[in-house]
Amino acid sequence: MNTIIYIYSDPIALARTKFANGTVYNPRKTVLAKRVASLYMKNQFKRKKPYSKPLKVEIEFVFKRTKSVKKEERAFKPVKPDIDNLAKLYLDSGNGILWTDDNIICELNLRKFMCAIDEKPHVKISIETL
Repeated sequence: MNTIIYIYSDPIALARTKFANGTVYNPRKTVLAKRVASLYMKNQFKRKKPYSKPLKVEIEFVFKRTKSVKKEERAFKPVKPDIDNLAKLYLDSGNGILWTDDNIICELNLRKFMCAIDEKPHVKISIETL
């Protein structure tokens, strides 16, 4: 079984939890990005129940093209944000929607690019059962 989910927004990295005045909170940008990702996942996921068996997940993060990149095709993005922080936000967002918990993901492949001229920024999540 193979499922593909597209999230049409700028990829966002999971920000660290903040501490202020004796309270703990998540940054607003992170909370909003998780909500957006969850909504896209709920709207596109056609199964009645989330996956509960071991999974292989591939995620492509496609960012806005910077002015310094002249190529027309996709180009790798070897700068911030860190790819592991990007993955964490989308893996956590899929908990209870795409998979029961992200601990069932046994294989993970990540890539980050700057988009081609005819593309818009997005995140593509491919899920395959093992």
